Amino acid sequence: MIDDDLLDEDLREAFGAAVADARTGPDPYARLRRRARRRRQTRLAVAGTGLVAAAAVVAVALVAVPEDLPPDGQPVGIPGTPIASDWTRRLIASPTRGSLSGDARYVQALIQAVDRHRGSLEVSPELDQVSVLFVGDVGTTRVALIALSSEERALAVWFAAPVDASADRLASQSVSVSNHLDPLEGIAYHVRPYQNTQDLTFLVGVAPAGCAIDTAADAQHQAWRRSAGDSFVALDAAATTGWWRVTCDGTVHYQGPAGAGSSGSIVTLPRVGDAQLDAALAGARGTVDRDAARDVASSLLNPLWAPAGAPRVLWGGTEPGSGQPVVVAAVPVADGWTILVRRPTTTPDRAGPDLFRVVTRIALDDPDVLYGLRINEAAGPSGRVLVLAPRDAATAVTVDPGGHEVGRVALSSGTGWIDAPKSTTLRALDAKGEILATYPLDSADQPPAAGPVIDTW
Repeated sequence: MIDDDLLDEDLREAFGAAVADARTGPDPYARLRRRARRRRQTRLAVAGTGLVAAAAVVAVALVAVPEDLPPDGQPVGIPGTPIASDWTRRLIASPTRGSLSGDARYVQALIQAVDRHRGSLEVSPELDQVSVLFVGDVGTTRVALIALSSEERALAVWFAAPVDASADRLASQSVSVSNHLDPLEGIAYHVRPYQNTQDLTFLVGVAPAGCAIDTAADAQHQAWRRSAGDSFVALDAAATTGWWRVTCDGTVHYQGPAGAGSSGSIVTLPRVGDAQLDAALAGARGTVDRDAARDVASSLLNPLWAPAGAPRVLWGGTEPGSGQPVVVAAVPVADGWTILVRRPTTTPDRAGPDLFRVVTRIALDDPDVLYGLRINEAAGPSGRVLVLAPRDAATAVTVDPGGHEVGRVALSSGTGWIDAPKSTTLRALDAKGEILATYPLDSADQPPAAGPVIDTW
């Protein structure tokens, strides 16, 4: 689902120029964003290997605003969510963390500035308590996490501005308003904001005071290291390929993907120029739509996934059974390759293309490698497999654990589609029937982490 309250940069800059001379009334771009926020909750849905991503800007789990209005027709304001956990209350009561937490004058000025800018946030006036949970400089970005609460309800607001921003400027640049306040609040952010010439990039997580946060960046998420912050993580990169583990009073309450929390992730995807696209298309097999390939290449450069090289398009063509055009592309990452498969939207409630993501350790840049990509459906992995074999391979066969052939397909330039059940082995044969390569299907693939393994707040 693509959120149209976050416009691509060209439109934002053009809009900014058009309203730069406006002298009265609230910022029209801010009004546009608020109207769009009222229309729906936006999220990046990740389930197994499924992924829905925007081509320009991706927003995860932003604010959900009630549709009901009071008699005067004005919005009632975001009401917050009932505080259902003692850990949430402990978070609200925690002292300010972050590099600016010791600057009492700045913290107090920020509280006052948030109150002044409360109208632009469209938060219920009943949430009259302002708690600065985090404020600090993270790389070149000044970041703040504010809890707005009452005795019974609370929500979270994240702010970001260039480093050295005044309290008033920081309070005027909210980047996420969530209708929840979770015991572990986190956000990954990599965007060039409206009327701002620099990228704001950070990955911050904040837990109740006294909790310990460990981080793991290895592929198996087992090499844990204690965060340098006191019950918080603050990194100047937005990559969310690592995991966090939060331990409070001797009990692990969270273990799962970094950036966890109701604010999720917000990122502007980079533009892919013609030269970069030409390089990505070099060596692609099949028939590839250039615009679709540019879309996929941009999505692969999502900084949240920590790409370690240039994207490349592997194949383009038509998926059997659906007749829909498909583009398959990949980008190297630290521990293998991230693959994106782009297809047109197949359901009426989603806008834009459907993409799903797979991570594999197969060396996709090796011309002699054989790889079988199992296509994902709404209900999970299907029986259809795209064969990417050496170019001189003439045939692909699948073999069951007993050694019996269960499928066969002729290949074109080493590619083709084959129906293959789980626990089968794919073989690529040359024109003489000699085996060129083998690949145990599904053995080297792993879906990106879709959620925590422990979440017991």
